[in-house]
Amino acid sequence: MAIALILHKWVESRFALPPLDLPDFGAELTPEEAADAVRGHWKLGELPIKNLAHLLEVRGVCLYSIPRDVAIATFSLWRQDRPLIFLDTRRSAEDARFDVAHELGHLVLHGRGSIKRNTRSMRIFVFPVPAEAPTRTLLSGSDACDCRRPG
Repeated sequence: MAIALILHKWVESRFALPPLDLPDFGAELTPEEAADAVRGHWKLGELPIKNLAHLLEVRGVCLYSIPRDVAIATFSLWRQDRPLIFLDTRRSAEDARFDVAHELGHLVLHGRGSIKRNTRSMRIFVFPVPAEAPTRTLLSGSDACDCRRPG
């Protein structure tokens, strides 16, 4: 991770990154309510999101990959005023999509302070799935920690 932070500092010093456009809801909303609020804030409508990673990058979130030989699960943190998401590249593309959505949930629900890792109570952040989609009901009722990661 230290190398990624050094790389991030270098990138920030040489390139104009997109301005951060990430709402901070604190703990006042449920993950489902926050997902709808972020969709509204970004004026995304009800269609599924085709490329969640790209959407977050244009909104000012930086994404980095964790090498496959490093056994660390996807996580996020704030570096100064910039949110960073580190992706576990051992996961499938489908799992990675939900990992990114889950980390987005942490970023908007926990703000710029330390991100609370109480993932047992944090449901999958259903942001990529529109509110009216039949699969959203299934996803919002599952526990991201218990159903997707062993242990």
